[in-house]
Amino acid sequence: MNRMKERSGDPIPVRGRDDVLTDYRDTPVGDLLRHHNLCLHPKYSDRPRLFIAACMDYRISLRVPDRFAFFMRVPGANLRGHEFGLSSAVALFGIRAVCLIGHDDCAMENVSASREAFVSGLVKNGGWNEEEAARQFNRFRALNQTGGVTVFLRSETARLQALYPKVFFAALLYRVREDRLYQIPPESHKASA
Repeated sequence: MNRMKERSGDPIPVRGRDDVLTDYRDTPVGDLLRHHNLCLHPKYSDRPRLFIAACMDYRISLRVPDRFAFFMRVPGANLRGHEFGLSSAVALFGIRAVCLIGHDDCAMENVSASREAFVSGLVKNGGWNEEEAARQFNRFRALNQTGGVTVFLRSETARLQALYPKVFFAALLYRVREDRLYQIPPESHKASA
């Protein structure tokens, strides 16, 4: 693996087995990376081993083995306000690994810029009146706006790691045009590299 690339904190590609970060290798996250990017099938049981929170964007198409993971699709892979689903998977099914998957060209990076389109679209397509649509946008915009995808995913995995200290968290970036997952090393990884 290119150690300079790893040190930079930029998303790290997975083009071969050795490209998977050491911290991810023997985890369900490593299995996901090998399965999606390299078409290598992981060994897994008949129960889910991973919780995947991915952006709801229709362009994200993950190759995942059957019964391997729980999925939650939310705008920007943002679990703020959606922690109960994750808690259920951890508490009731023993999930110990979580992967947040954001993507390039995400509308949630600057959702504020789409206010007019959101309001008019909700009026036209949803049958809302303009005042209700504007109120909906204003109420949830700040909660759902992520800013830069890699910065957000790092902060969100750190936030969730503090809430669930016995669970392993990883952030991945899905590059839409490539249909590939990239690893986003945590801040601590950058500092120690």
